Amino acid sequence: MKLSVLVIACYLCTACANNDESLRKLPTGGPTGPTPSTPLMSWAELKKACASDCTVHLSPKFTMAGYNGAPMSISQKKVVIFGGNASLDAGSRGPFFSGTGANTSLELHNLVLKNGDLGQDKCGDCDSILCDTYAPAGCPPGDPPGSDQCVTCSAQGSVALGSGGSLLLVDTTISGSTGNAIYAENANVTIHGSTFEDIFPAPVAGSGAVVVANCWSEIYNTAFVRNNGAINIVLGNANIVDCTFDSNIAAGYPGAAVHIDKGYRYRQNPPQATVSFTGCTFTGNQNKTGSNDISNIDGFGLNTGANVTFHCPAGTTGPAVMMKGTELLNGTPAALRCNKVEYV
Repeated sequence: MKLSVLVIACYLCTACANNDESLRKLPTGGPTGPTPSTPLMSWAELKKACASDCTVHLSPKFTMAGYNGAPMSISQKKVVIFGGNASLDAGSRGPFFSGTGANTSLELHNLVLKNGDLGQDKCGDCDSILCDTYAPAGCPPGDPPGSDQCVTCSAQGSVALGSGGSLLLVDTTISGSTGNAIYAENANVTIHGSTFEDIFPAPVAGSGAVVVANCWSEIYNTAFVRNNGAINIVLGNANIVDCTFDSNIAAGYPGAAVHIDKGYRYRQNPPQATVSFTGCTFTGNQNKTGSNDISNIDGFGLNTGANVTFHCPAGTTGPAVMMKGTELLNGTPAALRCNKVEYV
């Protein structure tokens, strides 16, 4: 599987799956690094300014001058980037950022990230969600590490944060990737008012525009359009509110809009994920067997045991509805009945 535009990779633990409140804390305040007196003009200037903790602003005329296909390291840093609608185009040469560690934090505001690419990774058929953490022991039986070199897929991606790290994405568009846009493990992920479009990772388990494994994730008012899988959730907790899923496909795997899995390591007696949908719309999402918006199914075709609920949108009221079975073909269940709130 290819991992492209944003990746948060770190060592898995049970903190997110156990609803550890420490992982829900969003980045607050600003890093103590200096803010440049004038907006940054190039990738080379951005790397220099963020050699340590930084808060920076980019010029609308920002260029990728100085970018050689290698990601900028953000390990153990607090990095805040205000893009001013600047467009960062990797030109399919490589990723944008990478990092790991509990003190790693990244905020991206009002940016456009285009054409991230990592080339062909070497995970092969190894369970791509967990192989970077557990390889070679994490490779499924019959898929020895020597055959696919899955140990080499550690911490690949355009943005990498680690072990309890955090990502805040606001008013940002990510498009044109030939791999996952965001890949996060054991992290705190918040996405607001953003767009993911034309993201095409390899059609295998663990792919999607946004992949969150064992995380606390909050995704608000965000559009997922024409992706090869929009969101892939492995364990952890996810709250998805007022999002739109339009014309996504899942070529070769269920869940064109949202796929919920539990990962190879946890296929025996797994902890349960908790996923909540509120006010989301689903249109024209398809997989290889036809219309299939949401799947709650592991690699063996079994229900993951996740708690998946649907809630009425703001301004309406009605009881929440649990997802039944392993696949939901039309997004929001018909059983969800919402009545407009009448204010006196």
